[in-house]
Amino acid sequence: MKNVGANWADIQNKVKAGNPEGVAVNAEAIGLHAQRIPGVFPEGSLTDKSKAKPGIWQMWPEFTAAAKNI
Repeated sequence: MKNVGANWADIQNKVKAGNPEGVAVNAEAIGLHAQRIPGVFPEGSLTDKSKAKPGIWQMWPEFTAAAKNI
């Protein structure tokens, strides 16, 4: 997830600098990471250490579909 945040920050910086053409590599990286997102939230990972919200498991089909559509 930190990698996704870093790529998003890089996208924003490139756009602000007038280089929207340069974001393709970041967008591709985010898309690849998105496919792995459901695996980051295994069933039962709702613990004190987790920042996952209960809605993930309440709407699991929608959550996984959204990850595939990124």
